[in-house]
Amino acid sequence: MRIAVIGNGAMGMLFSALLSRVADVTLVGRRADVMEEIGRDGITVRSLDGSECVCRVNAVSDTSSSSPADLVLLFTKASASASALEGNSSLIGPDTILMTLQNGFGHTDVLSRFAKPGSIIVGTTQEGSTKKGDAYVFHSGEGRTFIGAAEGDASRFSRVAELFTAAGFSTEVSGDVERMIWAKLMI
Repeated sequence: MRIAVIGNGAMGMLFSALLSRVADVTLVGRRADVMEEIGRDGITVRSLDGSECVCRVNAVSDTSSSSPADLVLLFTKASASASALEGNSSLIGPDTILMTLQNGFGHTDVLSRFAKPGSIIVGTTQEGSTKKGDAYVFHSGEGRTFIGAAEGDASRFSRVAELFTAAGFSTEVSGDVERMIWAKLMI
């Protein structure tokens, strides 16, 4: 599966790094110098037990000549979602799944401007990450990730959940993902 992760903050780096062990991942960020460093040196992930691994990902700041990905995972601040998707619209084709694990609500409205509601995954994660450098993150908390469909039957996204689980993120497809999002919001 070809995955594009938009946003090279702590969570974007964590997910792109670990997903790169099971998929073809491209991390998209705004700063060309940082993306060049990540592309050259990889992302170092430090785990809770103190171990470290270096994960190799493709890293770019310009996607204008990119072809559509199978999955686009959005990890930007909510206020930057629309502009990030507009600036990287070449990554989104008619068969692309568009996904967010951003905190809060209202993301479906923004994402549905770029993909059919039936191709949108919303979810929440208990994973934690702290950015320690341009190409270094601390995996500060492990937990469960719940994903669901913005519209329709969520079971069609079981392949995404299996891929995330294989990468080390315990992921479950939920028919009631909004309840999970509300639960995290309340905590």
